Amino acid sequence: MNKIIGACMLILANSLAAVSFAQDAVPHEQPARVINRAMWEWNSIEPILKEDKRKELFDFCEKHKINELFAQLHYSLSGGQDVKCELSYKDQLRSFLKDAHERKIRVHALDGDPTLILRGNHPKLLAEVKAILEFNAQGKPGERYDGIHLDNEPYLLVGYNGPFRKEVLLQFLEANKKCMDLMRASGRDVVYGVDIPYWFLEKGAGVDVKFGGTVKPVGEHIIDITDNIGVMDYRNFADGDDGIIAHGREEVEYATKAGKKVYIGVETYRPEPEHVIFIYGQPEFEFNKRLESVGGQFAKQYMHNGFRIKKLSDGKNVHIGIIVPPDKERQAKAEEALIEVGRIFGKDFYVPDKKAIDEALFDAEWAVSNEGAHEDFKVSTIPSGRSNRVYVRFEADMVTSPKITFAGMTKTALEKELAKTEEAFKGYRGFYGFAIHYYEPYRAMKE
Repeated sequence: MNKIIGACMLILANSLAAVSFAQDAVPHEQPARVINRAMWEWNSIEPILKEDKRKELFDFCEKHKINELFAQLHYSLSGGQDVKCELSYKDQLRSFLKDAHERKIRVHALDGDPTLILRGNHPKLLAEVKAILEFNAQGKPGERYDGIHLDNEPYLLVGYNGPFRKEVLLQFLEANKKCMDLMRASGRDVVYGVDIPYWFLEKGAGVDVKFGGTVKPVGEHIIDITDNIGVMDYRNFADGDDGIIAHGREEVEYATKAGKKVYIGVETYRPEPEHVIFIYGQPEFEFNKRLESVGGQFAKQYMHNGFRIKKLSDGKNVHIGIIVPPDKERQAKAEEALIEVGRIFGKDFYVPDKKAIDEALFDAEWAVSNEGAHEDFKVSTIPSGRSNRVYVRFEADMVTSPKITFAGMTKTALEKELAKTEEAFKGYRGFYGFAIHYYEPYRAMKE
C-alpha cells in the first residue's frame, strides 16, 4: 500500500514539475508598454496666458497622442553674486499646469542657452532650477511641473571647435551635475532631462572627456548624471547607416544599461535660409592662438553684439561669420559686428597679390559648399585698415539639409518612420518614447 501511495506521489510530483517547467518555458504575457510622446513648445507664452490657445494646444496633443510637453519657461534674473530667479505669470502658469494634468499631459520646464553651461554662469542656471523647485513646493499637487528639461547646446559656442572643447564639455557636465545635486538635496518631485545630439556618444567624434575619474564620451557621462535625455536624432528616415535607428542605438543601449530613459527626438522645422557673411580667416593653429590671446572670452560666446556667430572651416583655414537678420535696419549693425570679428580673426591680403585673393575665394566657396546646400554665393573685398590690404568677405544663403527634418512631408510619413523606430527599440527598457520638435511646424504639417 505504501509503495502504491509512494508511486502515486512520485507521478503527481513529476506531473507538477512538468507543468511548472512548461509554464516557465512559455513567456508570460507582458503588459503593453506605454511609448511616450513628448513635444517641444518654445512659444509657450500664448497657451499659458490665453485659454483658447491653451485648449488648441491640448486638443492637438490629444489628437496626436502627445502626453508630455517641454514648455519654455518664462523668468527674470536679478542680483549680482547672489543671483535670484523669478518665474513669470505664476498664477496663469498654475492654471496651465492644472489644465494640462487634467488632460493627462505632463509638463517639463524648458530652457536653452549655451552660455549657461559655462562655470561663471552656473549660479544663474542653479537659480533657475531653485525657482522651479520652490514654485513646485508652494503649489498644489496638480499645479506643479513634472520635470525640468534643458537644451543648452555647448557646441554652439565659438570655442567648442578648438583648444577649449574639452573645457567646454567639462563645464557642461559640471553644470548638469550641480543641477542634479540641488534637486536631490531638495527631495525633488520632478525629473531632470537634457537634450544632446546623437554624436555625443560616437567614438572618434572628439567628445571623450574625463569626468568623475573616468574618460568616456560626454553623452555617456550625461546619461549617468540625468534622469533622461532627448537625443536630437534629426533624420527623416528610420533605416540605413545614416537613419534614426542607427544614430539612436548607442544612446538607447547605454541608457538601458544605466537604468535611464531616452526620448528619440525628430525635427519638423525647416528654418528659412540663413544669410551669413564671413571674413576669410586664419589657419586653424593661428585661429586658436588668437582665440587664446583674447583671454578666451570670445570662445565663450555664440553671439556677438546681438548677432549669431557662425564658424566655418575649409580644412585649412577657419572663417568666422555673422548671421544677418532679414530686418534691414539691423543689417548695418551686423556689418559692424562682422568688422569687429574680422579684426581679431580675419586674414588681410596685399591688394596686388591677386593670385592669393583668387585662391582664397576658391577655398571660401568650397567651404560653403561642403557645409551643405547654399544659394547666392558672393564675394567682395573690404579695407582692413592697413595700407593696400583688404579682408576677403564672402556671403551666402545657407540652406538646411532636407534629410534632417520632416518639414514638407506629411504626418503619415512621419508616423511611418516612427513606427519603424519603435519596432527597433521597443525591447529596450531605456527607450522611453519620442520627442517631436516642435509644436508650430508639427501642427502645420499636412495629414
